[in-house]
Amino acid sequence: MRIRIRTSTGASGVVDDLSPDDNLNGLREAIGKVLGIEIGPSVKIVVGFPPKELPASPQSLIKESVEDGDTLSIDVGRVEQTKKTRRTRKRKPDLETTVDIVDGARTDVAEKLAFAAANPLTALDEISRSFRASFKEEMKKREAERLGHWRYSSVLAGTFRLLENKSNSSSFTVSFKAEGKSWLEESYPRYPPDVLQQLIPLIHCDEESRENLRSFNMSIVSPRVFWNVAVQYEGQVEAAMKKICPDLDWSFLSTRRRTLSEKAKRAKEQNDNEEDR
Repeated sequence: MRIRIRTSTGASGVVDDLSPDDNLNGLREAIGKVLGIEIGPSVKIVVGFPPKELPASPQSLIKESVEDGDTLSIDVGRVEQTKKTRRTRKRKPDLETTVDIVDGARTDVAEKLAFAAANPLTALDEISRSFRASFKEEMKKREAERLGHWRYSSVLAGTFRLLENKSNSSSFTVSFKAEGKSWLEESYPRYPPDVLQQLIPLIHCDEESRENLRSFNMSIVSPRVFWNVAVQYEGQVEAAMKKICPDLDWSFLSTRRRTLSEKAKRAKEQNDNEEDR
């Protein structure tokens, strides 16, 4: 049998030398060898979702409570470490959130929830903080995308206005149409054409950052540059960049970017590593 184990301190491991007909006492001994700690009868071990505590009887058979491939969550908060722990390789606690709002659940949601149920004062609190941080980050990303969409749409439709800042000639304010009948205003430092002529090639030189020169992407990640180009060249953002830096290759603007799959990314990375050798 192959059984994965996780503890309340973040350590983890695998027990794979047991038979379904072995008893729970043998399971506890095997776990203790992997973790370098003594797993006595008083140590709480839970399995499955919803989490269920293993029977207290040490003579109960493993197959009665645990299946091949299961993950056991072990509360070792009060267990004293043995001398073997000094030789045990320290593992970084697995404290990252189990829910990725952008890409979906990570696949071990059930395991984390079982772990949290067994250790409410440690894991659950950390998971909750990580979840809130991920949620906050996602909300910031969505807000940036929403503002970028309004900037881009206003430039395409010509529904933006330049409001001169008479008290400060080095900056400007632009008003653009947002959702419904509402309008928003943003102020940025003014970049003369010669500054843009030096800035754009710095972004263009890298293949990844070059994608941010697409007008829609720029409206999200760099509204400062986006509005400087838009207000100085009457909303013709991409045409203006070609005019500002005519010697650069702008052919990528007329093609759709291809997103590599994870397999393709790994293959590309492997090829790049082989070429570097």
